[in-house]
Parts: sequence; structure tokens; C-alpha cells
Amino acid sequence: MKKEFINLMKKSNLKYFLANPQNIRQLKYFINTFINLPSSFKLNEIEVIFQSIINNYSEKERKSTSDLIIKSRRDIIVINSYTTNNKEYIIHMLIGSLDNEQYRLRELRFCHELKEKEVNDIVTDYYLQSSELPNNDTFKDLLQIKTINLKRLNELSSDTAINRWLKFIGATNNEERIKATNEDEILKDFNL
Repeated sequence: MKKEFINLMKKSNLKYFLANPQNIRQLKYFINTFINLPSSFKLNEIEVIFQSIINNYSEKERKSTSDLIIKSRRDIIVINSYTTNNKEYIIHMLIGSLDNEQYRLRELRFCHELKEKEVNDIVTDYYLQSSELPNNDTFKDLLQIKTINLKRLNELSSDTAINRWLKFIGATNNEERIKATNEDEILKDFNL
């Protein structure tokens, strides 16, 4: 029997599957792939909070959202995802500490329509450059954005974990998802 395709770019599907205790290995892999973790963040000592009274918002029969919170001692990662009016799928990852009000933001932006300067690239990286800051490099690690061209995602090589994750999340059918996991043992075991 053919397995039903689950679009990870719809609703809270990605967060739901990352929060599943059967996918703890994949959650740790996701975090390690996309986030430059501080040395104080211990992946073996994480607490995962999802769809709890603390981090869930619901309007009766209209919409519901929940942040995926990963806590390690005093360090915290908050993952939220949503779809914009332009049909872009956005994943925000806030990284910080309960002892510090300064958070870093990693954003993955999966787009069908791109700005003219982004059309030629499959993945475009943006960083807060020191030239954009008032003579201070302290903040250059605060904001990092990856814009992913969904129209060209299949052209992306599978040679890095980041690329395999992008293809896995952006897959539009089971065949694309299987192809994205062929060279990745951890993604292959993702429990969808």
C-alpha cells in the first residue's frame, strides 16, 4: 500500500513531527544542522515542549499555533513556522538563554516567487553584515536568513545535511522525499 504524502510545509506538520518522541534523533539532527549551538547547550539533556498550555494559541475552529520549545538547562530554542499571504513557508528559530534577553534568529524562507536578484540561485543566504551595523561586529551573528527557491529545489545537490533537510521539508510528493533521504540515514528513519 502506498504511504500517504504529508506536506511538512502545511499547518504545524513539521513541528508536530519534530516534537514526536520517536523523532528525537531527527530533532537533534535538525537543531545541529541549522543552528550554531553554544557550548552550554547540551543536546543530550533537552526538554521538548509543544502544544502545551504555555506555548499554544487557539481560536475556536479558526486557527491554532504552537511554538516548539527545546530547552537545555538555561538555553532555549523556539521554533515557529507559518505560511504567509504570498504562500511562503517560513521557519523561525530563536536561540538564546533564559539568563540573557539577546536572542539570535535563524530563518528558512521557502518561496515560489522570488525577487529578481534571487531567481538565479536555489538558496540565497542573508546575514546581518558588520557594514550595516554602527561600527560594531557584536550583532553580526544575530540574524541569518536562507531563502529557498522552491521552483528549483530539485536541482539542489544532496551533498550536505542542510541541502538534504531543505529538500526533505520542501518535497511535494513521496518520491521527492525518498530521494532526499537516500543519502541520509537519520532522515531516512524520520517517523512520518
